[in-house]
Amino acid sequence: MSDDNPEKPSDIARNIWLAGLGAYGKAIRDAQGKLEEAAREPPRLFRELVEKGIRLEDEVRDSLSSIRKTSGLSVEERIGRVRETFNLSLGRSDELDALSARLDALEEKLDSLLAASAKKPARKTPARKKTTAGKPATARKKAAAGAQKNAPAKRKKAPARKTTAARKSAPRKKR
Repeated sequence: MSDDNPEKPSDIARNIWLAGLGAYGKAIRDAQGKLEEAAREPPRLFRELVEKGIRLEDEVRDSLSSIRKTSGLSVEERIGRVRETFNLSLGRSDELDALSARLDALEEKLDSLLAASAKKPARKTPARKKTTAGKPATARKKAAAGAQKNAPAKRKKAPARKTTAARKSAPRKKR
């Protein structure tokens, strides 16, 4: 192919096709060579993988043993420490039985009190009178009682005065 001679489109297409076939053939030869090489070397590859596995296993065992050493306690020992800390020992059934008996006695007392209160009629308390000016009713009663002792006689109340509106609307008296 020269730059001076323009080729026909069919020649260009054929050359592209041949280049593709050449690349395919080269890829197949390379792959077959690698396959033959791998077929001769499986024992060596397998040995390398086994050696890597042994190294990883040792690393994992070392890290696990260091974790166990730092924790230093088994699960049972940890549970025992928690029970001691919160007083949750398993031999406390006597205390639970005593608490249960006390609870039963309290329930019986409560039932008897409720039954006794149901038999008695409820007392009605009289309604309280409203207080004025923020004074309690007892203070007003004492003040009224003291005023009655000191007063010689009861006076009659003065007639009520007319309101301003009532005065304006009523006719005026002449003097």
